[in-house]
Amino acid sequence: MPAYHGYAIGHPHRYSLARQRPDATHPAAAAAASRILDVLVAVFKAYDLTDRQTVPATRVLRAAMHGFAVLHGAFQMVEGARTIRLILIETMKSIRVAAKIAS
Repeated sequence: MPAYHGYAIGHPHRYSLARQRPDATHPAAAAAASRILDVLVAVFKAYDLTDRQTVPATRVLRAAMHGFAVLHGAFQMVEGARTIRLILIETMKSIRVAAKIAS
């Protein structure tokens, strides 16, 4: 999560392109997006989530990371950013329980 956040803040223009759905006519972009998704799925598999549960869990994680990065960048947050990131990480640790409840 810190790497994602750091990239979004450090490279806002590249980040705005990276968060779009890859063009199906551009195989390299589609392959890169697939590798990122594969990493997230593997992480959630380690939490004993089923294939069905990894989809909403991945969406929640992405929404949380994206939302924090965008708000941090838009408001130039300096104070409290580390604390918010730590709270977000601790909150996301409960995704296993939430995903199991939702399915």
